[in-house]
Amino acid sequence: MQFPHFTFSLLMVFNLIISNAAINAQSIESSLYSLLKESYTPGITLTTIENGKISDSFHLGYKSTDSKSPVTSSTVFSAASLSKCVFGYIVIQLADEGLIDLNTPLNDYFIYEDINHDERAATVTGKMVLSHTTGLPNWRSGKLEFRNDPGDKFGYSGEGYVWLQKVIEHITESDLESLAQKMVFQPLGMNRTSYVFLDQFDDDYALPHDNMLMTNSKFKIAQANAAHSLQ
Repeated sequence: MQFPHFTFSLLMVFNLIISNAAINAQSIESSLYSLLKESYTPGITLTTIENGKISDSFHLGYKSTDSKSPVTSSTVFSAASLSKCVFGYIVIQLADEGLIDLNTPLNDYFIYEDINHDERAATVTGKMVLSHTTGLPNWRSGKLEFRNDPGDKFGYSGEGYVWLQKVIEHITESDLESLAQKMVFQPLGMNRTSYVFLDQFDDDYALPHDNMLMTNSKFKIAQANAAHSLQ
């Protein structure tokens, strides 16, 4: 899929909404349908919020190009790396409660054996994970190794988030899914959101598609992952 182009074009639609109060929902919907077609994207849910309240919500296209089943207001999507944003919000709350200091080395809380063979692991902090400056790769190929010195420069890393997840689960003595339900999803009324695939998602779920719009199997993730498993 042409995600960079799609994201840029979607930002243009947002700018249009913001800059022109007179624009109507029909115009926005027409623009979104054009983007779906241009970017080979089967379906989308888009909601705009003003002053803390939903102003418009659009549910366009299909959950599956095979069935032509339409996207609805309750359709569950695989949110991929938006998982990191939610996890970051959890971590900040725990930092505010004093359960973790984001400038304290993670090793002071929990030894992560996957990278503990390198002495530089002792310098990695939660702040480095959240700012993608751990020096770790996005995902390992074989043994987990540093690509750069921790704190040296930006380098997008899912591995760092998995490490911090293990630290948080150790500190709180709770798994990520339970934490997220308690601290985010339930308080905000997000009753169709989870870090794992739930049976209740089965009948209204957006299937993954390849760049030819051919459907793939559902990602029925059973183990919460702070970097990518948000549903």
